[in-house]
Amino acid sequence: MPDQTATPVPAPTTDATSEPTTEPKAYCGLVMPISAIDLLPESHWLEVKAILSDAISNAGFVARLVSEAPDVGTIQKSIVQNLYDDTILVCDVSARNPNVMTELGMRLAFDKATVIVKDDQTPYSFDIQNIEHIEYPRDLRFSKVVRFKEKLTAKVKATHHEATTNPEYSAFLKQFGKFTVAKLETVEVPGLTLISDELRELKRQFARFNRIVSVSSRTAPNLDSVASEMQARIVRETIVSLLEEQVDLGGSEGVERIALRMFERFPHLTPETVDQLADAAARHLGNFSTH
Repeated sequence: MPDQTATPVPAPTTDATSEPTTEPKAYCGLVMPISAIDLLPESHWLEVKAILSDAISNAGFVARLVSEAPDVGTIQKSIVQNLYDDTILVCDVSARNPNVMTELGMRLAFDKATVIVKDDQTPYSFDIQNIEHIEYPRDLRFSKVVRFKEKLTAKVKATHHEATTNPEYSAFLKQFGKFTVAKLETVEVPGLTLISDELRELKRQFARFNRIVSVSSRTAPNLDSVASEMQARIVRETIVSLLEEQVDLGGSEGVERIALRMFERFPHLTPETVDQLADAAARHLGNFSTH
């Protein structure tokens, strides 16, 4: 009688040291407001960024602000390089932020894949009104945001497919004729030269920052009713951040801008304390205008 004992099947061998390899995802640049504008606080734009990032991720890309870079360097260099390098870009023109419109113009000059979005309260801009805009509700109502994210995901996928499969693809310039698209050249430099240039740029940035801090340190410790070290630090950090962003602090609106930034940066402060600090800071802003 034949032996009916089943012959064991050897288990498949696996290399314990091998790891599954996955293709790195391409970047989708984000251009959008990030600070308070048009009566919309910074927290509003953080929510919008999260919504856009989710939709972009669903399309298979990694979302990042074009100002972000893995290395240390000037923000302006990172912005221009990412505007040119990123596979696709989503630009939110809500509130017509000047920086956003400038960066969008650069991307369109490179004639690379771009998707434009805006909230339903922002009017169309004349120069780009012929480009499709995907709208979302300014109040970020959930049901409408869900539909917006679906549309944006589909648009990102479709735009990327068109840009990579159609040799005649043009994001913007083809409507006006034949143009030579601007390109960024890659120049090889010796390692020591590159390091030297970066260190020189960092030194310049630190020198500028130290000048601002030096002025603020002469002002804040002697504020009339806010002489404590903690309150003086709040005033200094707030004004320095606003000056770094080149926010206009002049006129009667200066106090409101300072107070709004204090509310954003130091949410534990009471409204009374914020008003007191903002008024005190505004009284001493004359010391900043000469530097």
